[in-house]
Amino acid sequence: MEAPFGSFLPLAPSGRVAPFAIDSTTRGEINGLHLQLSRGIGAAQVTAGMRTDRFELSNAVRTSPRLAASLRLTSSLEATGAVGRHHQQVPLVYVAAIPGNRRLPPMRADHAVVGLAWTPAPALRVTLEAYEKRYAHYPVATDLPQLTLANAGDSYDVVGALVPLTSRGTGQVRGVELFAQRQLVQGTYWQVALSSTRSRQVALDGVRRRGAFDAPFAANVIAGRRVGAGWDLSTRASTPTARPRTSASTCAWNAAWPSGDGRSPPTWTSRT
Repeated sequence: MEAPFGSFLPLAPSGRVAPFAIDSTTRGEINGLHLQLSRGIGAAQVTAGMRTDRFELSNAVRTSPRLAASLRLTSSLEATGAVGRHHQQVPLVYVAAIPGNRRLPPMRADHAVVGLAWTPAPALRVTLEAYEKRYAHYPVATDLPQLTLANAGDSYDVVGALVPLTSRGTGQVRGVELFAQRQLVQGTYWQVALSSTRSRQVALDGVRRRGAFDAPFAANVIAGRRVGAGWDLSTRASTPTARPRTSASTCAWNAAWPSGDGRSPPTWTSRT
C-alpha cells in the first residue's frame, strides 16, 4: 500500500497530506486475563469482573473493571444496571501506515446502563434501558484538527485517514431504547425496538460534532410466522433518522489539485 503524494482530503489546506509507503509485515498480539465473580444476595444478583490486557503494538497494559447487578422487584419486574471500562487497540492499518502512530495508547470507553425488564408472560418480555458511553484517548489527526477516527467509522475508504494521529480525542454517547419481544407462540413471533441516540465527538480543535452514527430516532420491527416443518416466513421494517448529507464543493479541489497530472478529483461528500 502506498500514497507517495499523500492522501487526498478536501479539507486539507494543500489537498494532500501524509505521504506514505508500506511494504512490510506488522505483528501485534493482544493478551488478556479475565476474572469474574457472581453471587446472589437475596433478590439481587451481583457480578463483578476485571480484565487486564497487554497490547504489543503500543507496549501498554490496561486493567478494565466491570460491575453488574439485577434486583427482582416483583415476580414479573426486574431492575438492572451495569458499569464497565473497556480498552481497545488502535486499528492496525493506522498504526502500520505512520510509524509515529505506534506510540498511540489504547482507546478507552466507560459504559453505564440502567434498565427495567418486565415479563408479563413466559413468552413476552419488555425492556427499557438508558445508557451513556464516554470515550477517551481516541485518535485524532494532528494536521487536520477537525478529524477524529470516531467519525470515520462510516467510510469504507481508510486511505484518507492514514495521517499522523494523537490520542487526545474524546466523545460522549447517550441513548434510550425500548425493546419488546414475543417468542414463538401459536406459530408467530415478533420483535419491536424503538431507540434514540445522541452522539458527540471532539477532535483536536475542541468542537463537539455529531458522531458518524448519531441517530436521533430509530425503529425496527421484525415479525415472522412458522408455516411448516423447517419453514418460516418473516419480514423486517426499519425507519432510522441520521445526519443529513450534502454534496461537497469542488472549489477547494480545483484550487488544490496539481495541474497537468491528467486526473480528475474524486467524488467526495461532506456531512453537516
